Amino acid sequence: MFKLCRSKFLKKITREDLLTSVTVAGAILFLICIYAPLELYFNNSQEFWFDIYTLFPITLLMFFSSFFVCIFIFFIFILINKKIYQFGIVFGFILFLCTYVQGNFLVNNLPPLDGTAFTWAEYSDGRSKSVCLWIIVTLVTLIALRVLHFQRFSQGVKVISICMVLMLSITLFANFITTKGYREKLDASVTVKNQFEMSEDTNFIILLLDAVTAETFYDIVENTPEYKDVFSDFTFYPNTVGAYTFTSRSIPFIFSGEWFENMEPFEQYNERIYKDSAFFSNLESKKYKLGMYESVLPLSDKSIYRFENVLENDVKITSYFDFIKLELKLIGFKYAPFDLKTFCVFNTNDFFEFREIEDKYTLFSADNGDFYSRIKDESITYTKEKCFKFIHIEGAHVPFNYDKDVNIIEEGTYEQKIEASITITDTYLKKLKENGVYNNSIIVVLADHGYDYTGLGGRQNPLLMIKGINEEHTWNVSNAPISFEDLQVAYKNLLSGKQSTEVFEWKEGDERERRFLWYKYVDESHIVEYIWTGEAWDTTAKYCTGREFNQ
Repeated sequence: MFKLCRSKFLKKITREDLLTSVTVAGAILFLICIYAPLELYFNNSQEFWFDIYTLFPITLLMFFSSFFVCIFIFFIFILINKKIYQFGIVFGFILFLCTYVQGNFLVNNLPPLDGTAFTWAEYSDGRSKSVCLWIIVTLVTLIALRVLHFQRFSQGVKVISICMVLMLSITLFANFITTKGYREKLDASVTVKNQFEMSEDTNFIILLLDAVTAETFYDIVENTPEYKDVFSDFTFYPNTVGAYTFTSRSIPFIFSGEWFENMEPFEQYNERIYKDSAFFSNLESKKYKLGMYESVLPLSDKSIYRFENVLENDVKITSYFDFIKLELKLIGFKYAPFDLKTFCVFNTNDFFEFREIEDKYTLFSADNGDFYSRIKDESITYTKEKCFKFIHIEGAHVPFNYDKDVNIIEEGTYEQKIEASITITDTYLKKLKENGVYNNSIIVVLADHGYDYTGLGGRQNPLLMIKGINEEHTWNVSNAPISFEDLQVAYKNLLSGKQSTEVFEWKEGDERERRFLWYKYVDESHIVEYIWTGEAWDTTAKYCTGREFNQ
């Protein structure tokens, strides 16, 4: 009986059927399980804690497990009815073509995956493009099937699928080389080690509150006079133009003053800044210990260990199943049809939830609540060595989930989260004062960019406040036309002992043109240059130079 069933089964499966099934299944799954995740990684490697040596085995697992399931399904189709099998081949080929086009040519207008609230209605043109794509590809495929009949059609499917897989492989290899995707990331982590260790000699602290617009901050302080006492001894520069619309390009610029203009892979530029920044070298030459409390660092070169809180350790994935689920969501967000993308929304920071580190120190978190709790719970310790601390917390970044007392809330406002940032900063400054390390500290409180999703309604106007060593006065406001291009000079002046009112050459009333580079969160490869001719908060006081920087 078994031999009879086996004989009938084999008779139904021809060599041509087997080859077509293998080709179609292999092409679809190569695109989804290997090309898509690796392409996303190569072009955004700085966004992920893992490297290619962690990701590639997972993609192979996804590919082979899915491949055997697909082949089994095709075999079942053949046994049930040859027409069903043929339908499966046709549908698989349409799926392959549409997924390829969707993920490579219809991705210019997608929302960010950084926790920003958005409504799909704002991206409705993506639905019409997606529907048109599927209709056109389906009609062309059905016409080809009608003209060629299934046998010749299946031969064409095999040829096209194999050629496209070869093309994708070449493209992937080119990305692998040009983005240096082969670079092994260090088994390193950013910890909270010595975050509250302060020097009895001199401290240089940069506290970065993400996404705080200077204009909005000023309005809040003016309407709440007690906030002026929080920032006594500081000079506030509301007329400041930043550098970039988003964090990834802004922070390296804050450390270097070197513009990134897509002339090289961003990963290469980013690594070079942390390795060769004249600012860090100057601090080290003055015998400062460096602490870098920044969630996303380029962990690809051992020079990153110059920061005392970046430690080597063993890193593991806690749940491969959950990790793969997130990876599939990421793939789906870019490659799935428009209406299926709604099921693929998540925050890319969620990948960190499945990162397990064996280390005696707690990982640094940019979460407002986490930093606020540690300010209140941990004690200041002292060292005779000079200390530099860069601390980047979420500040006023979306989601708006904190009130002014740093309580977690739902459906808060941007202004409430700025007030939470003020409360956190106030608590931190009081801790420094209570422990006698405030007066001997240079303190810069700034934002990487302001807030406005369009990119030119506030992002160009980040917060900037400065206090020099032993500086004492009421809260001071200067409308000098400042640019983030001036920060490197300001750092040198602060290190030489100058007060906050003396660190910039520009004064109130000066006229000046200031540069700002704009790009979309989902399209960093396209940068547009703007020049601000008036006040930083005035969006009408700008012009586009026409210069663009594209990769």
